Parts: sequence; C-alpha cells; structure tokens
Amino acid sequence: MAPKKKKRKYSSSVAAAARDALYSSSSDSSEEDESDSDDESDQPSSSSSEEDEPIRKKKKVSASSKSNTTSKKSTINHTTNTKAKYSRRHLKPLFEKGDKVSSAWWKDEKRSGEPQWYAGSIKSYTEEETNSPYGPTRYYDIDFDDGDELNGVEDYYVFPEVDYILQQKNDFKPNWIGVKNVRDKSVKGGKSWASVVGWYVATLGDGKESEHARLSGK
Repeated sequence: MAPKKKKRKYSSSVAAAARDALYSSSSDSSEEDESDSDDESDQPSSSSSEEDEPIRKKKKVSASSKSNTTSKKSTINHTTNTKAKYSRRHLKPLFEKGDKVSSAWWKDEKRSGEPQWYAGSIKSYTEEETNSPYGPTRYYDIDFDDGDELNGVEDYYVFPEVDYILQQKNDFKPNWIGVKNVRDKSVKGGKSWASVVGWYVATLGDGKESEHARLSGK
C-alpha cells in the first residue's frame, strides 16, 4: 500500500538525530563464535548510528500465519541445522505481531531520500533465508500509530520502541556509560542488520562483558 501523506510525530531534526545516533560511533567485529549470553541487564545510559540508504526490493519468502506468532525458540529450531547455521541469532531482535517499534517511513513509494521515524506496531512479516550467522532477513509490515501503514520494511530499519525512547531521553548522544555498539561488516551480501545496526556489549562491574540484542536489555 502506498504511504499516505503523513502527520509528523517527531520533528525532522529529531528524526535526523535519531538516524545519526542509530547508525554511528560503532565498533566493528567479525567474531562468529557461539555466545550463550542472554539479554538481561540494567538499562544503560548511549548508542550509535550510520547513514541510511533507500531499501532495495528483494525476493521475499512468505512466512505462514503460524510463523508470525511462533516463539523465538521454535523459530530457531524449525529445522535440524538452523540452530547451527544461525549460531548468533540471539543477538538480533526478532519482532512478532503486535510488538511496539519505531520504524522508518518514506514520503514516496520508491523510498528515496532519507526516512523519518515513527512509532507503530508489527502487523506481520516475511523472511528471506541468508548465510549470515545472525539469521534470515526479515521484512516487516508496520501499522503506524497515526493510521498509516507500510509493508516490507527491512529489519535494519525497525527498532524496539523502548530503545528509541532511551535515545530520545539522551538527546541521541552516543555516550552511554559502560555500553558499546558492535557491528559485523564481515557478513557477505551487502547491507545487513549485522553491518548496519549490530548489537550491544555491556561491561559489568567485574570487568566482564555481556552481549545484548537491545540497548534496553531484555
């Protein structure tokens, strides 16, 4: 569905700041070792970002209605080799129907230019299998809170709403204490969630590090 003319929920300056904060000041990592860390931690106090590009249309593999409501655990184990293939999938947020998010939105159907960011919820999604250890690429259909909708938004343009709120409270400054954003640019196939967004590493009081899919923790 072509996006309608949209009533802004955030100013263009805030949107630009959000974009910059979400895609910069990140450390690169090419590690592919197994991690058993969960997403539980106290909320940190910053974050990072990278320049946006228009989404390129790709062939999608439709997920069944059952897939849209399955748990992360069942999704990971739907084949005998999926868990091994997607060994670092726990580092990538997986949204399900009804989850609250902040998503990119473009003024035109071609999705040219820089997007703006608005609050909404997940309506459904499709998946495209990849060779990345971080899991398949998801394309989300978004119902925005102001009544608009947009389909097929690539996963690196969709973020947990609470993470956006934390960014906003910190004026989108990349200065979280004890937390760093890590990206993996070694993943082949062009633009991907791992190379654009990445995950978060928190340094604990004893000096140990723990990995989290979300800035806000679990």
